[in-house]
Amino acid sequence: MNHNKSLKFAEDYWGLFAAVIGPPFVLSMLILVGIVSWPELRPYLSSNWGNIASVWGLLVGVYVLVVAKGAKRAAEEATSKERERSLVEELDEAKAKIQQVGLFARDGKWDVVLLRAEEVLSSCRSILARWGEDYLSEDPRNMLLTVSTLVRSIADVAAESSVRNLSDQHRRDVLRAQLDASELISSVVGQSRKVQEKGGS
Repeated sequence: MNHNKSLKFAEDYWGLFAAVIGPPFVLSMLILVGIVSWPELRPYLSSNWGNIASVWGLLVGVYVLVVAKGAKRAAEEATSKERERSLVEELDEAKAKIQQVGLFARDGKWDVVLLRAEEVLSSCRSILARWGEDYLSEDPRNMLLTVSTLVRSIADVAAESSVRNLSDQHRRDVLRAQLDASELISSVVGQSRKVQEKGGS
C-alpha cells in the first residue's frame, strides 16, 4: 500500500520536481563534467539572473496550469459518472414500481395500482426533465415518453374503480399496458447501464 502511494505521489509531482529542480541540476552536471566552469558561469548568471528566474517561473507556472486543467477534467469526469449512476438508480426504481403495478392489478388492488402508476408517471417526467439530452439519447427518451402514455392509461383505468367495478377486460388491458411499459423501461435501464459501464471502463 505504501509502495503504491509512493508511486502515485511520484506520478502526480514528477513534473513539478522537474520544473523546479531541473535547471539547477542541469547546471550542476555541466559544471561537474567540465563543460563549463563556475568562474565562467557566475558572470553570466549575475547579469542574466532576472531572465533566468523569469523562464524558471514560467516553467513552474505552465506546469501548475496543466495540473489544474487535469484536476478540473478529472472532477468533471467524476461528476458525470456519479450522474450516470444516479440516472440508472432512478430508472431502476421506476422499473420496480411498474412491476408492482402488474402484481397489484392481478389482485384487483386498484387504489394501489393508481398510486404506483402516478409515481411512475412522475418519475418518467422527472427523469426526462432532469437528464434530457445530456444523458439520454433520442431512443430512450422516446421510450420513456411511451412508458408515460401507457402508465397514464393504467392510472385512468384504476381511477375508474372508485365509481364502478372494473371488468376482467379492464384487468387484461392494464396488464398488457403494464407489460409493454415494463419491457420499454427495462430497455432504457439496459442502455443506460451500458453507457455507465462503458464510461467507467
